[in-house]
Amino acid sequence: MTHTQFLKKLGAPLRSTRESWGSVRDSDRAVFLLIWQDQTRRIGDEQFSRITARGKLLDDDGFGAKERLEHIELIKEGASSYLIVCIAKDVTNRPRTVSDFISDRVFIGGEIVEHDNELWIRLDRAIPSNEALCSSSPLVE
Repeated sequence: MTHTQFLKKLGAPLRSTRESWGSVRDSDRAVFLLIWQDQTRRIGDEQFSRITARGKLLDDDGFGAKERLEHIELIKEGASSYLIVCIAKDVTNRPRTVSDFISDRVFIGGEIVEHDNELWIRLDRAIPSNEALCSSSPLVE
């Protein structure tokens, strides 16, 4: 299963399979963010993942960047968030492509902080993927 298929199973299909970096589930407005495994680090005593690049994406007019900023605003306004850890085929390629992702669990997203002129989201506890389901969306592989 690809990360695109996985998000669809969670009830949160990507708006653009080529450009989206996350999605929103219509039924409960939960936000699902794709994060990179290599862009996760400790800030203080907690684990965070970078969710913006190039100075918070403010000068990026691409679809993925605009959509990511919308997702960040939803989270800041109180939407539930889930983080799906992706592994890049080559971390030096731009744009990156997903070679694999962790499908058996997702992280609950926590607070968003600014660090090194970027936005980072705290990785709260990991939960089994089926716990991120909306009651009307059965996870079937």
